[in-house]
Amino acid sequence: MSLVSARRAYFAAAMALIAIVTIVNLTLPTATGSPTDDVWAHVAALDEWASDLGDPGHSHLPVATPSARFIPPFLPIAALSAAAGWSAVTAYAVAAILAVALLTFVLYAFFRMLLPDEPLAPLVGLGAVLFAWGLSPPWSGMFELRSLLVVSGYPSAWSFAIGLAMVLAAVRSTRDRSPMWLAVTAVLSAMVVVSHPITSIFIFSLAAVVAIDRGWRAFVWPGIAVVVGIALAFAWPFFSLWDVLTEPLAFGDDSRLIKQFYSPVRVIAMGAPAFVGVYALTKLEGRRRVAFTVGAASMAALWLANIVVAVPVGDRFFIFTVFYLHVALVMWLTPMIRDVDPTTTAAAAARMGVVLLIAGHVVITMFDVGGWRLNLSGVTVIANRGESNIVPQMEAITTFVPNDAIVMADESTRWMMPAFSGKVVGVGRDYFGVADAEQRLADAEYFFTTAATPQQRRELLATYDADFILFAPELTKPELIAELEGMGEIAAETLFFVLVTPSG
Repeated sequence: MSLVSARRAYFAAAMALIAIVTIVNLTLPTATGSPTDDVWAHVAALDEWASDLGDPGHSHLPVATPSARFIPPFLPIAALSAAAGWSAVTAYAVAAILAVALLTFVLYAFFRMLLPDEPLAPLVGLGAVLFAWGLSPPWSGMFELRSLLVVSGYPSAWSFAIGLAMVLAAVRSTRDRSPMWLAVTAVLSAMVVVSHPITSIFIFSLAAVVAIDRGWRAFVWPGIAVVVGIALAFAWPFFSLWDVLTEPLAFGDDSRLIKQFYSPVRVIAMGAPAFVGVYALTKLEGRRRVAFTVGAASMAALWLANIVVAVPVGDRFFIFTVFYLHVALVMWLTPMIRDVDPTTTAAAAARMGVVLLIAGHVVITMFDVGGWRLNLSGVTVIANRGESNIVPQMEAITTFVPNDAIVMADESTRWMMPAFSGKVVGVGRDYFGVADAEQRLADAEYFFTTAATPQQRRELLATYDADFILFAPELTKPELIAELEGMGEIAAETLFFVLVTPSG
């Protein structure tokens, strides 16, 4: 296939992917299917930032401490949202669409850089990143097709795409020897660190791998630019990167492990197609084999080390290991695809395998977008709650909540509600720099227990100047529902949520 034909094929595939992400995020947002999903941290940050671009407060709590979710790529999106009057959910959808557009662009350039004589490399690379997975859950940092629809607007996705752009800028600086490209490398390095520190570790490992592969002496100055960028990241004015890096996991939970990434059965189920990349690494030659083997091994080592010393989202090093295996597959398979006789039985079988792999991911994605559940061989593949239609209900509830209102919200509502309006008393995440975060959460949780007396509940409302009580009756004990509703008047009610204005 000629370069022009391959480029057109990649462009068509990329545009189809962007169109799917656009349609799903604007009409069937699977990312916002549950009131406790991580996405609400990012939607709430966009909402808060759009309300005050220069000096935003915390995205969830009524405190001046800014949120660690105020990342560089979100700033122009928040500004555009403020100018256009978008809801924060729409702003997040735009962030997701733009991130995928950037990702497709940098993946094309990345694989062209690695394999300049193989026109098909970018298309094979995009296919590997999207489909060389097994039965994987949708998870941040993972770009399997279904996962991409859920997490494409997350900081980890932005950090990954910006990080690939940083690697490409560093390579460009070695060719052009231009101070401008060194400056671009430094700025992108800073953005990667601020946006998602864990992803930045992978990106810097990838930059080192590319430097070894292409000859490290040419990368001395780009390496210095990367270090300068890391230093610049600590000057980011909207939150303290130092606090993010040094504070412990939420309330001392320093042993949390995500079981999907450590159960042997699930690991095999998730990564089976990519594990062929281990063999592919052995087929590479010279420095390339050494560089990419070291890269994959380093990420695998950090993934396993997380069992002993858990760090926030340290399980994602498994995903980065898989990306290295994807790259190895592309570097091994692309020349074989070019040289293979398409009329052979082996070629036909390979084509059938690829078709089945892609079709399987497409079918699972369709189930997910449709809100159906699917369980295969004891591994939960899909547990989408998008059918609950909670976004319009929360929008309806929060029309009665002013932006400066404080809400005593229960566990099922406190994470989602600030993405629309108002603030809550306490949350269990995004607490960096908030001195009384643990006490706030403990009080909010105690408020919604049967152990709390009516007098204690009123004292807690007074302590935090709470204007409303918000809870989900479906997840609340019947006797507690009556007590909460009896504390005042019902200001708004939907199928899942009840908002009460306390009396007295």
